[in-house]
Amino acid sequence: MMLEVALDVTVAAHALGGVGRYTLGLASALEEHAGGFGASVSFLDVPAARRGTRQPLPGALTLPDPPWTRIRGLAGAGFRLGVERATRAARIARISDADVFHVSGVQPESPVGRPRVLTFFDPSALEHPEWHTAATVRYAAREAALVRRGASLMAISEWSAARAREIFGPSCRITVAGGAADPCFTPGDPSPGVLDGLGLERQGFLLHVGNFVPRKNIPMLIEARARAAGRGFSLPLVLAGAGGWKEPGMEAGGVTVLREVSDEMLLSLYRGARALLLPSEYEGLGLPALEAMACGCGVVAADSTALPETLAGCGLLLPPHDPDAWADAMTALESGSLAEELRSMALGRRGLHGWREVAAAACECYLAATG
Repeated sequence: MMLEVALDVTVAAHALGGVGRYTLGLASALEEHAGGFGASVSFLDVPAARRGTRQPLPGALTLPDPPWTRIRGLAGAGFRLGVERATRAARIARISDADVFHVSGVQPESPVGRPRVLTFFDPSALEHPEWHTAATVRYAAREAALVRRGASLMAISEWSAARAREIFGPSCRITVAGGAADPCFTPGDPSPGVLDGLGLERQGFLLHVGNFVPRKNIPMLIEARARAAGRGFSLPLVLAGAGGWKEPGMEAGGVTVLREVSDEMLLSLYRGARALLLPSEYEGLGLPALEAMACGCGVVAADSTALPETLAGCGLLLPPHDPDAWADAMTALESGSLAEELRSMALGRRGLHGWREVAAAACECYLAATG
């Protein structure tokens, strides 16, 4: 008999960057491979938890709003007072009889009495609430309460799993699933039309992929680029996918911000960049590093949290708070052989862990959650 699993994909519409990409990557892998691991997976979407955004996954089972939300004057008050959220778990139970519910941070509700699995990206909202919005901190606290009540965790890295054990104790049930680049990210030539349209030359720019949130450490990267420019460095720094909050100032020259980046555009950016720079202070995985290496793009990353594990020796690691070290690396990328060395490392790293392996680990987690 197949184990019936419901994966909540609501967060993919709500979250910026890696959280959404990871959730959709997991959903695609489970759809393709879960049957081979003894599970049948459906996808759940809760529009009330993602108002103002598009449906994250066509075909997902959609939870209808309660009838009272269509009554003028009642809807606004009901949502503000949390009435809709308080009834969400019972309403989900009426439309899904799954054995296990895999829930997300933006919508951690599921039927009472059914085993729960949470994707554990990282505990940054618990350890550094100053880096997050108040809503994100509230969601993290609710997830932590679910774990303390027995929910299982699917960690995206060994580092995240270790942090979870320190926070929740050794009895916490954790499966490490890892992560992978989407299959669309492969080596090859960038699209000339994409680079030309952005005013970029192949191997003529450095790339950062991520959002303007404090832990991404983008102000340090901009400062490092300015210091490198003082030494004659001339390559532009492209910040792709930028969004979020606490955007840094862009007074320094040589920085290009791309706010709307499709997968097609991102593929050409990875293939065309001299290297990816990832100076984050805190990462549970670092999905852009995996995507870049899958394209044969070398990576310079911070020697912090999960990034050394993600690079697996196939990139250059630097202290996250040393702009001079990053400026030195930028200069070496422009004038020396470092870019080619990192590119060779990246090609050696790609393919070591794919989404099929992530799906297999997820299914192990579901089976363990049901005992």
